[in-house]
Amino acid sequence: PPTEVPEPTEVPTEEPPAGPPDLTGETITLYHFGDLSGPYAAITSPLIHGAEDAVQALNDAGGIYGAMIELQFADDASNIDEAVGIYDRFTGEDENTLLMITYGSGEAEALAPRFAEDKIVNLTAGLSAEAFYGEGSGYTFGLGPIYPDQLGYVMEFLVENWETYKPAEAGDDLKLAYLSWPTAFGQGGLTDESRAYLEELGVEIVAEDTYDVSPTADTTTAILNAQVAGANVIWTNTLAFGPAALLNDLNALGLRDQFVVAGDNWAMDLATYAFLADPAFGVGLIAPFPYLWWTDVDNPGVQYAQALFEANQREPGEHNVGYLLLVTAIDMVQKAITHAIDTVGYENLT
Repeated sequence: PPTEVPEPTEVPTEEPPAGPPDLTGETITLYHFGDLSGPYAAITSPLIHGAEDAVQALNDAGGIYGAMIELQFADDASNIDEAVGIYDRFTGEDENTLLMITYGSGEAEALAPRFAEDKIVNLTAGLSAEAFYGEGSGYTFGLGPIYPDQLGYVMEFLVENWETYKPAEAGDDLKLAYLSWPTAFGQGGLTDESRAYLEELGVEIVAEDTYDVSPTADTTTAILNAQVAGANVIWTNTLAFGPAALLNDLNALGLRDQFVVAGDNWAMDLATYAFLADPAFGVGLIAPFPYLWWTDVDNPGVQYAQALFEANQREPGEHNVGYLLLVTAIDMVQKAITHAIDTVGYENLT
């Protein structure tokens, strides 16, 4: 049956404000939490810094009608129980919590029903179909397309261009090995819908295997199992050291030319290169790219992000997708809150 959509928040019937209010002295608090001490710590840091720098710039420019934006962060170490506890603490301290930003699929999935129940908008980098569309959800929105859509899009691309990309000794059919982390994020590409779509495309999933969420993970067994199963395409729903571990081991085994290697949007990032044994190992990696990049220097948004990055003297390793997307996210939040104030008035924000 279709997912039940939560009842929308009632919009006050008062007349909209006559003009921009003066909110000088007011504070609008945004909450965010993610992993700064667990396996994703190095990956989360640029996201947080992007949010912090963008909020500081917004405040320096006068905030939202004079109201200052305050960011409150908590480290959940990729522990779901800890994330739930942080959510309870934040909402207990602020009875009118407007918005939270989350960074992981596990947190987004676990808290999606709570966000809906409490009518709190969740903007997330965890692009989980379950978090967006699962039962009881409805208040979770992402910074990119969900992982099943990404998997389907890339497989459709490969089917249509197989003659160009297929390994030299591969047959006419795509045989997929899904090698990924055993986490909500890692398994996020495989749903009933994406499996059905792959079948419709004629893509056979011949192997599913996992490897450790660690920079030192050994993916040899998963790769050899994929080879035995006859796979000619590998999909990994990982990032940074996740794709790097596969590419390093494929090259060490002398098997790189037997597989097309593809991954989610986060896989195509500078963070991956930090963990490659040789930068050349990244050549040929295929991933969806649903946003502009730092090299799009003529774009005003990219110019703005670059200016923030330089002004705050961030490390070169943070010049990646996470920082860029959180600058974008704060811009989107600012526009959404401004629109809400213009529509119902600051005093009616919930």
